[in-house]
Amino acid sequence: MSIEWIAWEIFINIVEVGITFYLLCKKFPNKYRTFFPTLLFMIASIVYLSLPFVLPNNLPPVEIVVYIIFLLYVLLCRNGSIGKKIFWVTLACALLILIAISTITMFSLITGMASLDIIAQFTGTRILAAITSKIIHLVLFYILSMQKKKSELSNSPALIILFIVPLISFLAITIIFYIILNDINHTIPETIIYIVAVSSLLINIIIFVLYERIQKEAEKNYMLLAKQNQYELTEQHNNQIIQTYSTMREWRHDYINHMSLIMQFLKDSDITKAENYLENLDEKIKSSVATVSTGNYIVDAILSAKLAMAESFNITFEYNIFLPQELEITDTDLCSALSNLLDNAIEACRKLENGRYINLEMMVIKNQLHIGVVNSTNGEYKKESGIFKTTKQGGLHGIGMSNIKSIVEKYEGIYNITADDNSFTTKIAIPLTGE
Repeated sequence: MSIEWIAWEIFINIVEVGITFYLLCKKFPNKYRTFFPTLLFMIASIVYLSLPFVLPNNLPPVEIVVYIIFLLYVLLCRNGSIGKKIFWVTLACALLILIAISTITMFSLITGMASLDIIAQFTGTRILAAITSKIIHLVLFYILSMQKKKSELSNSPALIILFIVPLISFLAITIIFYIILNDINHTIPETIIYIVAVSSLLINIIIFVLYERIQKEAEKNYMLLAKQNQYELTEQHNNQIIQTYSTMREWRHDYINHMSLIMQFLKDSDITKAENYLENLDEKIKSSVATVSTGNYIVDAILSAKLAMAESFNITFEYNIFLPQELEITDTDLCSALSNLLDNAIEACRKLENGRYINLEMMVIKNQLHIGVVNSTNGEYKKESGIFKTTKQGGLHGIGMSNIKSIVEKYEGIYNITADDNSFTTKIAIPLTGE
């Protein structure tokens, strides 16, 4: 084997590995800030792909080993669900070998050369077949990498079913490839190999399309659940508002009767009865009205409920609020954003044994609603692509953070998070000029 042939094959391997890692990196955010782990796995893949030119015998199947290297890479170095990682690595490896076999058999049918001869000989046909294969590889993987990320389907039976097809295709076409390498007498018709390879390639592309549709449906269902959660939360706080101010109206209605009775106690010089009556009346009023009064009814109701919740968990809750009675943001959006911000803060504080605190600031500055929440934290965070994610597992967890972000984006506002070992700060700014 000539030096030129070895150099060419190493170059092709570099291109193949580079394109595949590009797809995997696009699909899964990096766990580490350094590029070194990725570079290490890329070198390992290229070296093993090139070993057959140096040690042609007694090597495990190259395709299987490289598949394992790719899988280990995404499992150890990239964020994301395990099910999704296995699916994409399997699909990528299946497409790799299917593209290669389809291209080789296509050139075999065009030129009349046997597939084995194209693979085993360093000729212009082999070079042209390799170039064509890598162009198809590049275009297809670039299209796959540009698909927007949807919600995870790590526990979906549909994902498991879809995973089976590329896995079978990968194993089957790998077996066919090694049959071709050992088919010295050319007993297998090139046409059959070509039809099998192209059909499998099309099936895997269809599987990807189905995967994307299922992802879109999952995203739609996820957002419907999020909206339902938001509406239930809004209804809950609206009911609290109605109950609170209904009670206040009742006390206002009975004000004259209460004052008349107290005045009678004073006329009778029964100071003790008057004091006792006032104390009892004060306790009833305190337990019936909102504990927070900012001038904005929605904010008053939410803060009253969250303040009571914080007190029950021994969380020090301080707030500094200057708001007009009316804001150019819907009650639903204001309720959802503020409730989710405070729920997240309370949840973070509950993980601490002591030192629990929440500081809230709300004010309108230059026609913008500014909300800032600072809370104590244990310093344990989950980030993907520089974005903070919920550390809670399963169900609707994480919808709160998604709601906050979507509301801020709806009003073309700003959403910013900073964190250190002891505190977590969320700041949002929403223009009050309508949607």
